[in-house]
Amino acid sequence: MCFGHTRLLLRILVALTFLLPAMAVSAPAGKTLPAAIVARDPFAWDHSLTVSAEAAIKRHRQNQGVLLVDVRPAEDWSIARIPGAMHIPLAFVETKAFLKGRDIVLVGSGHDATALLAACRNLNAKGFKTRMLSGGIQAWLAVDGPLAGNPAALIPRREMRPEAFYREKNIAGRPVLVFADDSAQAVLDAVMPYAVLVSQQTRPEQIKKITEEALKGSASGANLPLLVCTPDGRDHDRIGARLAQAGVSPVLFLEGGLAAYRTYLFGILQAQRPREDRMKTVGGCQGCGPVDASKEAGPSN
Repeated sequence: MCFGHTRLLLRILVALTFLLPAMAVSAPAGKTLPAAIVARDPFAWDHSLTVSAEAAIKRHRQNQGVLLVDVRPAEDWSIARIPGAMHIPLAFVETKAFLKGRDIVLVGSGHDATALLAACRNLNAKGFKTRMLSGGIQAWLAVDGPLAGNPAALIPRREMRPEAFYREKNIAGRPVLVFADDSAQAVLDAVMPYAVLVSQQTRPEQIKKITEEALKGSASGANLPLLVCTPDGRDHDRIGARLAQAGVSPVLFLEGGLAAYRTYLFGILQAQRPREDRMKTVGGCQGCGPVDASKEAGPSN
């Protein structure tokens, strides 16, 4: 690379060093979020398109003709998988004509119920006979379904990213529990008003009662993992153990907790603004201007 090109690249890198932080999305202290972003956009759960982990395991063990199709990423499939299940990326299932006429159960991560429900509707409209495993691989693990590979490695993968939580919380009546002290109530009201605040000192038997109460009237019932959150995304192992003592499983935790989710919501708000409002100009930078080839070319030979 010639000297002139090197200097030009350096200028670009310097400009990006200042520009990228200016474009970064943050969650400003004291700022409030519109109700339209914070609130749920609930949709009805369709039980006819789902099968519980217990029912799927029974049919799988009795070899009753159900075909489990694992649609998780290949990396997750290689870590732990259901013996006898096929691995097919979700986008390619409809290209497999040999699947038509078979009783298919799609196996996801547990973080993707809304996407799999939509996929089942789409596939069935094209002549397939498809349902989804409610709760995905996490529900299968929770009821001790047979797994090959390293099932213990699935435990850290019960953490759900904010963008997945943003979709999954819209399932009508799906309970969301936030384990925190009373000081978190204001933040909870601002970003997750539909959630139930549970003290971190709550005993397992009380947690069970709270969960049962939250499930009353839920269209999804107990077929989906409970959504659980903490203020900062910590203490998941400890809270998971207490939930297990209360007989509550499976559960999915919000990665990064309320803090990360608040930042994600502000990112949505930022993305909805007009492009010209989102672009920020770095003060004092007037642009590098045209490059003088005679000065940038370097010494001649």
